Amino acid sequence: MKKLKKIAISASVFMPMMAFAAAINEVGDVAGVFKSWLDLALPLLIGAAVVWVSYGAFKYIRTDDANAREEARGTVVYGIIGLFVMVSIWGLVGVLSGTFSVTGNVGSVPNIPNIPGI
Repeated sequence: MKKLKKIAISASVFMPMMAFAAAINEVGDVAGVFKSWLDLALPLLIGAAVVWVSYGAFKYIRTDDANAREEARGTVVYGIIGLFVMVSIWGLVGVLSGTFSVTGNVGSVPNIPNIPGI
């Protein structure tokens, strides 16, 4: 029974991918799906990176220890590099989607018919 439960949980993890695979017909659709996911996730990631850089800067200002200050400096530097990479990829996806006229539409979900009396 435990083995069946593990298989069911593992299969349920891949269900959304299978649903998107059924909706994707062309290469443009794949790029559209990637762009729509990126449009959802990137503002959250950028916000987290800004908080990370701010945390490192705060830690850099508040500490007197040389080792802790060097660690905080590394946090700020890596956070800024991460921000640069994320914004660059966001711009690259925007340029490519504009160049190849890719939309973020995956497809339409069919309507469920209404049951009278419910």
